[in-house]
Amino acid sequence: MACVWRRRQVILIVILLCVSTLIATRLFTQPAGVTPTQGLWHIFYLPTIGVQVMMSAILLLIGGRTVSAERRRQTWDHLRVTTTGAEQLLRVRLLAVFYRVRILFALAYAARFAILVTTLIEFSSYGGEYLTRLLSHAQGGPVSPLVGGVIVAAALTAAFLLPLTQSALDVALSLLLTTAIPNYPWSVMGQMVLVTVRVVSTIALSILGLLILQGGLPNLPAPLAWISVLGAVVMGDQGLLMMQISQSDVVWEKLPYGILIGGAALLLTLMQAAFASLVMALAVRRAERTE
Repeated sequence: MACVWRRRQVILIVILLCVSTLIATRLFTQPAGVTPTQGLWHIFYLPTIGVQVMMSAILLLIGGRTVSAERRRQTWDHLRVTTTGAEQLLRVRLLAVFYRVRILFALAYAARFAILVTTLIEFSSYGGEYLTRLLSHAQGGPVSPLVGGVIVAAALTAAFLLPLTQSALDVALSLLLTTAIPNYPWSVMGQMVLVTVRVVSTIALSILGLLILQGGLPNLPAPLAWISVLGAVVMGDQGLLMMQISQSDVVWEKLPYGILIGGAALLLTLMQAAFASLVMALAVRRAERTE
């Protein structure tokens, strides 16, 4: 059964890759991007988002099954009365859930490494002055290469951390929901609501990221525009938009002080990690509480 599910995942990802290639090249009538590195990013963008959506849905669905399975085996109460039984169970299951989606994790990070390589290649363009040229277009005034390099590094770091922090939050939310709702049918319904909200919000924010990709930001006040872009970067494509420098330059140029988006994304990523830890602690506390 597991092999069949993995095969279906691979087939779906291949389909997404083919569709993305057709869209990026307009049915093979034009290059996927102005530069080969930009073209590769265009091709990988949609399939990687598809991988991340599947990963979130799976984690939300199977994360909470741990408690439900123990309840059906009538071992849950025995675990809860021990000193650290419930906590150990939830944390072990957290790692087990990550292991079950290891292929999706590998694909998400393979795309990121490929984009990172192309980004580093772009840095060497124009005699190493490519980043300096882009920074000169940033709103709020020209930015020094040193500051720009630090902020770009922050954006790249956030892009590599976000799949981990988002996945940890998904599993923690699923575990908290299951421990808080003992009734199995209601617990399953709650999980389905979580999956629906997560998938819909990810797709909506990713579409916003595609609008940014096309060079169009909503006609919103600067604070709302900032929130929209951060949502697209952190909760939508999980940092993919900011990994391709020629694409993130659109944000730098259109959004006031948009160059700071990378640092803000890293800060939100760290806050997301802390929040996931807090939600996990709440799930453990709720699991240990006498029902």
